[in-house]
Amino acid sequence: MSLRGRVILITGAGSGVGRAAALHIAKRTVHNPAKLFLADVSSGGLRETLSMLPPEAVAYGTVFNSSDSAACREFVMDAVKKEGRIDGALLCAGMPAMAMPIRETSDEYFQQVMTANVFSLFATIRAIVALPVSQTPGTSIVAVSSGVGIEGAADLSAYSATKAAVIGFCKSLAKELGPRGMRVNALAPAYIQAGRERGAMAMNGEDVGRSASERTPLGRMGQPEEVASAAAFLLSGDSSFISGSVMEIDGGK
Repeated sequence: MSLRGRVILITGAGSGVGRAAALHIAKRTVHNPAKLFLADVSSGGLRETLSMLPPEAVAYGTVFNSSDSAACREFVMDAVKKEGRIDGALLCAGMPAMAMPIRETSDEYFQQVMTANVFSLFATIRAIVALPVSQTPGTSIVAVSSGVGIEGAADLSAYSATKAAVIGFCKSLAKELGPRGMRVNALAPAYIQAGRERGAMAMNGEDVGRSASERTPLGRMGQPEEVASAAAFLLSGDSSFISGSVMEIDGGK
């Protein structure tokens, strides 16, 4: 894929899909390395990701909470100061799913998950869009939503609401930003076995890992690397006429 030499931002790079994407891109651009700007709220997770990259990789790590709009601006501006432009952004930061009936959902939790999963996305994309067109030449933005943002799920109303918001946000931005040459797409993975997601989500009291074979035609959980390869495609020039789409990565569910 045409990611060689590109300047790519990845939030949530300390684990799961964000980490897998950083490794995927770095390993496939060793002869003309992509410039990776990686961020995560976990310093330990981010350090581990950086340590896993091939020696040829060009990567910068920043620890910050992506719900902090000022920190998002600094992260974006640091990339521009170092490399002069932003070619792509994969936005994975957010809270994992937590089974919680609506009657048990507090105001605080709802606001927290909405801030982590929606406001953080808004703050980062707004910072990118604020740059001059010359510094965002055909920038591709990819946001991680979820299959429950499309279909919903019992006991996941708050989380599902945030992921549905991500989809609506991306579809609207694709229309708004298309005239300046920017593309915006969303990924909607389901049953992905990755770090913080492992064991974090139960639907109707069932363990996700045990029920995956019954819920997906492929009979297994997906791996973060499989989401990462889809993200890399959408970030690359190979998807140059794809915008406003939602790519479902769910084993045929």
